[in-house]
Amino acid sequence: AALGKQAPVVAFGACCFGTFGLCNLIQDPDTLGTWPALVGLAVAFGFGRSVWETNFKASVADFFPNDKEAAFANVQLQSGLASAVGFFVNPRISPQNLARVAIACAAAAVVAQVAAGRLHDAATAASQYSAVSGREGVKARRS
Repeated sequence: AALGKQAPVVAFGACCFGTFGLCNLIQDPDTLGTWPALVGLAVAFGFGRSVWETNFKASVADFFPNDKEAAFANVQLQSGLASAVGFFVNPRISPQNLARVAIACAAAAVVAQVAAGRLHDAATAASQYSAVSGREGVKARRS
């Protein structure tokens, strides 16, 4: 799959998770506890989760076609570490700062996915050029 096409979908999923932080900053807890807000947040969470389970993991498989087991082990390790950090930090941080962390992580995920997609697509194009022309890519020759 062309990662350039996956990046916007994965960015959308990250934005869905960032919505939780944004809502925490701009809404008071009483408003967030109403049914319309809860349903809206549940829908945003569902979109984010579906992207995580599909497009994000597909992009990981595309990034590491020869070492998928290690790549997915790395995803599980990072997910577990992030959960552990969140578990220990959550009671010690204000809701506003937690919201800021969520927004920052969502923004970082958007930038990282787009950058990774571009790097991978460039590397793929260079290796295809080498295979077709029988010559090494420009970057490989300079090294």
